[in-house]
Amino acid sequence: MKYIPTIDAILKVSEYHEVTVKKIRRALEALLGQELSEHKKDINKVILDRYHKLNDEAEAEAEAEAEEGAEEGAEEGDEQEGMRKKIEALEKENRILSSQLNQSLHSHTIKMAAANRRGMQAAPSRRPPKGVVKRTRKKKRSHGDSGDIKENSLTKKLKISSELAGLFGSDEEISRAGAVKKVWAYIKEHDLQNPEDRREIICDDKMKKLFGDKISMFTMTKILSKHFIVDPEKT
Repeated sequence: MKYIPTIDAILKVSEYHEVTVKKIRRALEALLGQELSEHKKDINKVILDRYHKLNDEAEAEAEAEAEEGAEEGAEEGDEQEGMRKKIEALEKENRILSSQLNQSLHSHTIKMAAANRRGMQAAPSRRPPKGVVKRTRKKKRSHGDSGDIKENSLTKKLKISSELAGLFGSDEEISRAGAVKKVWAYIKEHDLQNPEDRREIICDDKMKKLFGDKISMFTMTKILSKHFIVDPEKT
């Protein structure tokens, strides 16, 4: 479908936990400057397919980055500074794209509202004969059209165990990816990597409650996953 590149661009600058098929379709109409009602069903399917594809790619990329971060450990200096600048540049680009998208959507909404008002004024009144009750059909609510798309497993915030809360100093819900970053920040801050083998973490008193006396960076994420509490009502 010719709209796929535009749909991908919209999804990439959207907040995934706020994304709905309807919002993405309206944004697409705003960017194209035309209504897509005739192709609504097909476009909705494409939006869902692209969302899941991009979501899978983002999840795989996040896992790869987490593994890479674990292998590199506490490398600092110019490389970290360069990465920080790249992230800031990407965030700035996303803010600009989001602003442009919102402006286009707002302009399109105003034009559509004006067109609807003109159409209502021009259309002849259709009143049913006296004594005849007009029956209305309830419009079915499309699950894919209005329901929020769930967050992925790395970004969804979960409850944590008391041991992990003790390490973080808070029992606030956090995502798996966020927890991994926070643990590595703690390791770097307290200089807990074995100087002779940077892949090994020498645990202090707080970390011993989670990992024992020492742990390899390659098994740390697996053990850490046991300290998340999944609410069955939210799954």
